[in-house]
Amino acid sequence: MGAHARYFKIGFFVISAVTILALAVIFLGAGALLADQVLLETYLDESVQGLDVGSPVKHRGVLIGNVKEITFVRNRYALNEHDEAFFRYGRYVLVRVGLHAGAFGGRPTEEVREKLARMVGDGLRARLAAQGLTGTAYLEMDYLDPASNPPPPIAWTPATYYVPSAPSTVSRFTESAHKVFTGLEKVDLPRFAENIDRSVATLARLLDEEVTPTMRNLRETSDLVARAVREDLGPLTRDVASAAAELPETVAQMRRTLRRLDQLTAAERDTVEETTENLRAVSADLRGLADAAKRHPSQVLFGEAPPKPDLAK
Repeated sequence: MGAHARYFKIGFFVISAVTILALAVIFLGAGALLADQVLLETYLDESVQGLDVGSPVKHRGVLIGNVKEITFVRNRYALNEHDEAFFRYGRYVLVRVGLHAGAFGGRPTEEVREKLARMVGDGLRARLAAQGLTGTAYLEMDYLDPASNPPPPIAWTPATYYVPSAPSTVSRFTESAHKVFTGLEKVDLPRFAENIDRSVATLARLLDEEVTPTMRNLRETSDLVARAVREDLGPLTRDVASAAAELPETVAQMRRTLRRLDQLTAAERDTVEETTENLRAVSADLRGLADAAKRHPSQVLFGEAPPKPDLAK
C-alpha cells in the first residue's frame, strides 16, 4: 500500500508539471498571436545568408520585431516568365517581418501607413547587418541618405506595408572591391611599367640638368659668403672685440682725468678769482681810456693841452 501511494504521488507530480508547462506554452503562444503586429516587407537584391525566420528586426539597436518569412519575390507575386521584369525582379529576396505596433506609436491603422510613408521619405531603409562573429544576421532599419540610397524599382504592389531596402555594408564592400579588381584587370601593366620607367628616366635627367647645377651654384655661393665673412668681417669683429675689451680702461682713465681737473680747479680757485678781478679792473681802465680818447684825442697822444691865451691883455 505504501508503494502504491508513493507511485501515485510521483505520477501526480509529473502530470501536474506537464499540465503547467502546457498551459504556459499555450498562454505565451496565445499572447504572441493576440499581440498587435504590423506586417511589413522589403526586398533585398543580395544574399541573405545568416538571416532566418525568427531573426530579430532592430531599429538603431532596439528590438522592434522578428522575421516572419523569407522567400523569392517570384513565389509571392505573379511575374510573367516571358517578361523582362521576371528576370530583373524575380531574383529579389522577399523578407516579411512582424513589427510591434508600438514601433510606430500606435495600432495598425491608416495612421501607421502615413507615418511609415513619411519615415521612408526621410530615409528609412532596411538592410542586413552582421551579428557578431557567429555568422548570423539580423534585419536593421535605420535612416540613410535618401539621395544615395533611392528605393529600388518594383513592378508590383506590395501586399503589406513596404520599406525599401539598402545594400548592406558587406555588399557595398564586396561591390567596391570587385570594381577595383575589375579596373586593375583592365590596366595594361607592361605599358604602365614602361611609363613609370620613362618617368623615372625623365626625372633623373631633370636632376642632372637642372637640379645638380643649381645645387653646385648654391654650394659655390655659400663658400663665397663664408670666405667673405672670414676675410672681412673677421678682422672687424676682432677690432670691435678689442675695442670693447679696452673700453672699461678708457672710461676709468677719463674718470681719473676729470677728477684731477676738479682738484686743480678747487686748488687754484682763489688765484683764478683774483686774476678775474684784475682783468675786470683792467677792462674798466681800458674802457675809460677809450672814452677819453674819443673826447680828447690830442691829450691822449701829446699830454695835457697848452693853456689858453689871455686875449684881454
